[in-house]
Amino acid sequence: MNKSLQHLVLLQNHSLISHRRLHLSVPLCFHFLKKQTAIDPEIAKIREERKRRKLEKAILKLKQYGKKPKPVEEIGIDIKLINTLDNRRREPDPINEENEMKRIVILKEYARSRVLLANENIRWIKDAMRRQIRALEALKIVSPELYKAAVKSEQCGLPSIMEGPSLTPPIEGYKSPDGDYKDVTKQWVQPELPPLIKKFGVGRLIKTPTFQKKLLEQKKNQEGENKKEEGPKKKTATA
Repeated sequence: MNKSLQHLVLLQNHSLISHRRLHLSVPLCFHFLKKQTAIDPEIAKIREERKRRKLEKAILKLKQYGKKPKPVEEIGIDIKLINTLDNRRREPDPINEENEMKRIVILKEYARSRVLLANENIRWIKDAMRRQIRALEALKIVSPELYKAAVKSEQCGLPSIMEGPSLTPPIEGYKSPDGDYKDVTKQWVQPELPPLIKKFGVGRLIKTPTFQKKLLEQKKNQEGENKKEEGPKKKTATA
């Protein structure tokens, strides 16, 4: 009975499929569609190492691009001058022993004179402070009021508070000059990554940095603004 039922079901399915002009094929349950060749594990390991090295190189390049500082024209030096620095340097002339000894003696004498001068200044300051203390003690005995006035801290007009007009008044009859304003400030643009992607071929594996995203957004915005400006011009020309 079971076999007869299965046969009937198959006939019905066949009739439906033939009516719909469809046909069945052999089921493809194999995992690999293409023929796989056996690879030596050592060769596979070498290939993986090459890929890893390539990625490491690309990451290092990206780090160099990120750390590249903004150039300063005042500090920048011409490459030709840098290459000829060795030729421009002058070696000091050799010094004889006699001249060297003379220089040492002169330096020692200069150091001694500076020490004596510093000691004299310290003595003078100490003597002045002692005299000041004696004078204040004598003043305290004579008149305590004058002593208090002498010891009191002086106020040199600090803190000073000044109030004035917060905004300058407009000039009567002033005519503003006509003219166009042009921004001439130089802008620093970070280097882009297409040369890196061409060289290493790992553009998909590395995320685009933030500065490149910003540049792309700026370009898109500029293109949109240019299109908006060109639209009304064309309409006026046709009108």
